[in-house]
Order: sequence, then structure tokens, then C-alpha cells
Amino acid sequence: MTPALADPLIIKRCAAALIDFDGTMADTLDCAREAFRDFLQRQGCREKEGEFESFNGTVLKDIIASLKKSRDLNADHAVLETQYRAILDEKYGQAQPSPGVADALRRLKNEGCAVAVVSAAPESLITEFLRRHYLQDLVDAVITPSAGERGKPAPDLYEKALKTLCIEPGAALALEDSTNGMAAARAAGVAVMKFPEDCALDFQSFANAALPAFERVQLDATFQVRENPLAPHAPSLLFTMDHYDGRSATGRFDPYEKALASGRPYLAVTGLVQDSGGMLWGLRHPSMRSYGAFWELPPSGGVSGPAQGGLVDVQGELLRELEEELGITAAHICSVEPVALLREKGTSCVDAVCVIHSNIPLAPRAAAFKANGEYTELCYVPFANLVEFLRKHSAHVVPTSLALLKLLNLR
Repeated sequence: MTPALADPLIIKRCAAALIDFDGTMADTLDCAREAFRDFLQRQGCREKEGEFESFNGTVLKDIIASLKKSRDLNADHAVLETQYRAILDEKYGQAQPSPGVADALRRLKNEGCAVAVVSAAPESLITEFLRRHYLQDLVDAVITPSAGERGKPAPDLYEKALKTLCIEPGAALALEDSTNGMAAARAAGVAVMKFPEDCALDFQSFANAALPAFERVQLDATFQVRENPLAPHAPSLLFTMDHYDGRSATGRFDPYEKALASGRPYLAVTGLVQDSGGMLWGLRHPSMRSYGAFWELPPSGGVSGPAQGGLVDVQGELLRELEEELGITAAHICSVEPVALLREKGTSCVDAVCVIHSNIPLAPRAAAFKANGEYTELCYVPFANLVEFLRKHSAHVVPTSLALLKLLNLR
């Protein structure tokens, strides 16, 4: 079966934001790990490699049951659970909210988006944390396991959250930091964004995705631009952006040097073109100013269309690039879905990235492609072969494309 390209991020306004607690809303992973180790030490045991991570999202009673079996613990289950809860209470008293939580929750609340914490952690720990950090009035529900309910990756907690808030799965967006949590959300039919440790996907970004307004950059891809010293001169004008709503952007065209000196974000566009079975990749011409002879997701380029009253049709720019670079016209496209803004670290360049759905098979287009000034080769990559393609070309893939795949949970 062909895997879904991505969760339906930022396609429509969400009625509810469903947020994981440990490691997401609260910076508690160190606290939770310390509690896990302390508990094992009190039983005369040591932590095994990967053991703590395997319990992420697991109900406490199931953690105790697993440890009793794997460590041959003789103490009564209730006694061990009480002991573990006491350690958690002590450690979690030091936990702080993740950066940006309060502002994002306030914005969600003010704009009518319900908020629920969805976690396998004890409810008392979560409610005390919310009270201690003055967040309790910004959360509509705390969803934790009742008797007989399973923890993550089972969908029980997310299904319970949907029922509690009286919403359909398609009207919610989840934020999770673990594989188990993301699996639980998806199993309940809820779109999910990953809250990673290795890039600046913050709570304001999540709020943007849930609402959405595209008022801020969503992902800081950790890369630097590789310039080609033999490439043609830089463009004379850059479109510096004030606001982006998923379809159009407001701003102005500034001379190249002035735009760079201003520090204002300047806009580029990138698309991921797919049909039902796969996606297109283009090999950039060696003469390109940056990342010559690198593979990327086309179309890609700067904004050069007219800014009528300071407004640029971003999706129109993408479709123009698509026809110019690949010969695929708007008549061959059934939809364009805005996904995010990607910022190149260390620069002011911001890519508006979209998923472009084709209504024609793309493999024949790739086979018939003739080299041009943008690309020397066009390759159709089935979804099932994507990992192999990336492994083969790992050192020569444009980081913007890698960041987009990561945002879409495709790598």
C-alpha cells in the first residue's frame, strides 16, 4: 500500500489542539528519566539501553507490570506503583514549561481553538504542573488513562480526547515528541506534528498550523547555503516579506544588497510534486548559484512576479515555476496544499513550501524530460523507493528538500 504523503498540516483551521505532556508541553524528559533510574535503583536494578525510551507514552501500571516481569520484582504491584508515583511527584516539581507554551496556548484560546493535554502521565502531576505555572485556565481538558484504557501507541487517549471535546478527528491537530505518541494520534485519525529536539519547531509554529495564519517561520532547517563561485551574478531584486497566509504574501521588492542588509525575510518558493504513487526530483544544473549538481524537490526558485499593491500570488509563482522548469501546466494540477515556511539557518531566505498534487502520471513526464538551465535530469521516485533514493544521494540533496521531507515525516 502506498504510504500517505503527509498528515494534512495547515489545510484548514482546527477546532482543537491536542498536546502531549512529557517532553512537549513540559520540559520533563530529564525529570522522567531521573525518576525511572531512581525507581530502578531502589529495586537494586540498573537501566538498560533504550528501556526508558520504549516506555514513552506508556501507562504507569503497564510500566510497573513490565518491570516486575523483566526484573523479577517480588513486591506488590500497588506498592511499587505508589513508590514510583512518589518519585515522580518529587522530580516533576522541578519541571518547567517548554519555551513559548504560555503565549501559544493563550493565542489558541483567544481564537476559539480548544486545547487538551493528552498524556499517559498521572493526571495529578499534570494538573499540579498547570496550576504551578498558571496555565490551568488555558487548557480545556486533561486526558489521561482511566481503568482499562491503553496508553500510547494505542489510540485510546486520543479517541477519548475527541469524545470529550465533541469533535471529529479531522478537526484536530496533535503535537507529539515520540514515535509512540505520533502513532497513537494517527491511529485515532488525528493529524500530528512532531515536536523535535533538533530543530526550532516551537509552540508558536504549532499554533500557526492549528489556526493557521502563517505569521511566523515554522521550521529552522539546520543548514548553510553552499554558494557556487562560478555561478552567474545574484538576482537584482528580492521580495522581502511582511506576511504570508498560505496562498499570497505581502511585502516589497528590494535591491539585492539592500534586502540582505535589512535582515527582512526574503521569499522563495519550493514545491513537492506528487501523483498517487510517487514524487519528482530534479538534479540542479552545475552552473546554479547555490547547490549546483544537487538533487532537490522541484519546482524551486525566487519570487519574480509582479507585486500588485505589495501582494504576490505565491501559489501562482509556484505554478509558473512548475511550467517553466518541468513543462507541467496548471491544467495538470488538481490541488496545491501550503505546508510551512522553511528558513535557511544563518540567512534571511524563507521558502514557502507546498505539496502539489498532479492529476496526470508523473513517471512519463520524468522519462521525457529534456535538460534545461535549471535541471539536467528529472527523476520520478516512487514512495516505496524514497529511502533508497535518499541513501544513494545523501551527500548531494538540497537541505531545504530534506527539511521538507522531515516536516512531512517522510524521513
